[in-house]
Amino acid sequence: MTLEDWERFGSAVIEAEALERRIVDGPPRDFAGLVIEDDEVDRLLASLPGLAAPSEAPPPRADVAARLADLRSRFHASLAADSAFARLTRSARLRPPDAEVFAVLAAIERSPSRQRLLAFAQDDVSATRPWLGTLARLFPGEPGGIVALAEDAPLRRAEFITVVGDGAWATRPVALAPRVTWALAGDASMDPGVPHGTHLREAAEHHGAREEPTLLLVSGGDRTSREEEARRALPGPFLAAPVPTDDDGWRALVREASARDAVVMFEIDEPRLTSTATFWLERAAHLTFVLSS
Repeated sequence: MTLEDWERFGSAVIEAEALERRIVDGPPRDFAGLVIEDDEVDRLLASLPGLAAPSEAPPPRADVAARLADLRSRFHASLAADSAFARLTRSARLRPPDAEVFAVLAAIERSPSRQRLLAFAQDDVSATRPWLGTLARLFPGEPGGIVALAEDAPLRRAEFITVVGDGAWATRPVALAPRVTWALAGDASMDPGVPHGTHLREAAEHHGAREEPTLLLVSGGDRTSREEEARRALPGPFLAAPVPTDDDGWRALVREASARDAVVMFEIDEPRLTSTATFWLERAAHLTFVLSS
């Protein structure tokens, strides 16, 4: 199977980490059922496409670094393409370092073999999602790196990822939202967590271009005419939604709009927005919102 550049790069990062752990730490400890065995690590490294073909021996460190540099360059160039990954990257306003972390998370999520290699690298057979400490090791330095997972980073603002649990920081897993994984697979189903009554309006004819996120206020006339006016002013699909009543609803709606690069339109009945609504409108600054009343 031919992989896209983002998945090949993401796979190679995990393979390189597993190979480094093999060199530095040696074979896994022999606790049956609790570790990834030595021969399985070799088999997984040989079967995955990032660093070596199945017939090749694991490459030396210098070759690994050179191969990663080449794959990183190809990956960055691919972000201008029209793939599902590139569209998600653009709609969430991800920077190149954010996109690198996104690629690794998505590559892990889509492959049990990569999950097994990750478990070996983290020395925990149950750890099939990367820890914050692992990602900090994979992406050292500034800019980017672990900062791409911080609370106000684009991946978090778009609600594409979740940092799971409340344990020690270094061993907290990072999970990609299922809606995002499905989008990468080509599925356009709406996030099940969006408020009931949310409807998708496909892109309509418009005047001008929406180059930057904005907040548009539309008033007067009836609801239909206000929506038509907004859609003439703004390109792209619209999500017409009730204002979410809790943070979970907001997260799902922001994630859905980010996945579709959609304008979010609210019909406002109350004279003032709640503090929760104000918080989310400010937080999701990469999106365009329409307030209609």
